[in-house]
Amino acid sequence: MATTGSCNAARQSAAALALIARSKPWTIAVQLRGSSASKTSSLISPRYMATTPGNTSLPELKSVQNFRDVASSSPATINAGLLFRTARLDTASAADWKTLQQNYGVRSTIDLRSEDEQKTSPPANTNIQHHRININGSSYSRALIAHLSVWNQARLLFNAATGKRDRAIQILGANAMKPRGLVGLATDTLDASGKEIREVFGLLSSSANYPICIYCHQGKDRTGIIITLVLLLCRVDARAVQADYARSTGDNGLTQSELAERVKELQDMGLPAEFAGTDEAFVEGVQRHCQKHYGSVEQYLGHIGVTEDMSKAVRNVLLKK
Repeated sequence: MATTGSCNAARQSAAALALIARSKPWTIAVQLRGSSASKTSSLISPRYMATTPGNTSLPELKSVQNFRDVASSSPATINAGLLFRTARLDTASAADWKTLQQNYGVRSTIDLRSEDEQKTSPPANTNIQHHRININGSSYSRALIAHLSVWNQARLLFNAATGKRDRAIQILGANAMKPRGLVGLATDTLDASGKEIREVFGLLSSSANYPICIYCHQGKDRTGIIITLVLLLCRVDARAVQADYARSTGDNGLTQSELAERVKELQDMGLPAEFAGTDEAFVEGVQRHCQKHYGSVEQYLGHIGVTEDMSKAVRNVLLKK
């Protein structure tokens, strides 16, 4: 029979995991107009991006940020009109959903966010298949907690268990997320979220699911991990992959007072302003991590259960013949 102490510890651990899920590790650093950090990209994309190589007549999504065709990263290599990336589709209007289906032909969406982030459900009156895969689930949360010292783990658990959510988030942000940085959090996702990434590639390996639109909150980090793996699998030059990722540092059109409020939010969470941008070493960091710990991107995918046939199927769909 479990002791009272062990039961309390279990409840506290569960509370901490739930806290991390609610704090949205990839998204609590909200987008800013820029960053003073030297490693933050200066590439700025238009607020509403809708780029598809070779077709400039397609309409934009009026209420969705950071939308683009992944083929724009390497038009000579990747087939256009098959794989799209975007920020959250919660903001999409009925007209935007119509545009996605009728103009872009989207058959499937893959939402990488947690349930807490999913404020609204996609409309039921479309033929689009919606798939929800929380890429930063409980395994990732445990990995994040593991980066804390024993003392900070105790502080986190105590504050989470006693309802001091803001303080617990600050402990997590300042002592785990900030030291890891965007690249470290990405490699943590690779190591901890293999099951979820494999599930995403299961969808990507079926030609019947295309065209596919992948998204998270900002369409930057979690989406960036998946798109980075896909493009590197397709042998797209890492510099082109990085350039595509950097385009997700967008201008949200915030007022100065709104910007100041967002900066304070970051500070309150123990995070620096550069978490709102993109890291110039992101793609290199993902690639090197795969090479160092698994041998290559392909071997990493194999390690998490993406078979050679699945990888080949992804390349067959996306690569120009």
